[in-house]
Amino acid sequence: MSEVWEKQDYETPKQYHYFSIYRDLGINRSLRKVLDKLPPKQRRNSTVSNLGVYSGKNKWKQRVEAYDLYLDNIRRKENEQEILEMNKRHIEESLSLQDIIKDKLKQLSTDEIKTRDLADLLELAVRIERDARGVSKQSNNEVNTTVTVENKLQTIDEDTKKKMEEIYKDAKKNAPKPKNIRKMKAVENNEE
Repeated sequence: MSEVWEKQDYETPKQYHYFSIYRDLGINRSLRKVLDKLPPKQRRNSTVSNLGVYSGKNKWKQRVEAYDLYLDNIRRKENEQEILEMNKRHIEESLSLQDIIKDKLKQLSTDEIKTRDLADLLELAVRIERDARGVSKQSNNEVNTTVTVENKLQTIDEDTKKKMEEIYKDAKKNAPKPKNIRKMKAVENNEE
């Protein structure tokens, strides 16, 4: 049995041709647009009224509605697959970035590390991983950095852990107040 948007047994080839033009016009389809798509010779022998008869008789609206749902379902499945692949990629990139940060911490003394930059990178890597894994944010729309950093600290050695704790405490102490973040970002953007 054929799909409703394909040629039906009761349809003439001419009627199906008109229907296929109508179907393929997409969401903004109209009988007038079908007529406009026809070659001049066919257009002379057709009217919107004739197309209206074919449309009603052959249930064009119901058929294109089914076709639109069919296409939407295909697009939705493709989109869902792309989202899953994107999330997987983001998780891998985030974990890689976290490893780079941990390795960098092991190599540098606390004097060499730009505290704010490192803290920002770690927070970004953690946020990317959380977003890709679908972990919700806190009610105030900020990632709970304290808990996240503490969780990450459990996976590294004691010396590096102490360095990170110092850096994190320093960054937290020097971090701008929430109301000043927009102003600070505006200033940073103008300086670059």
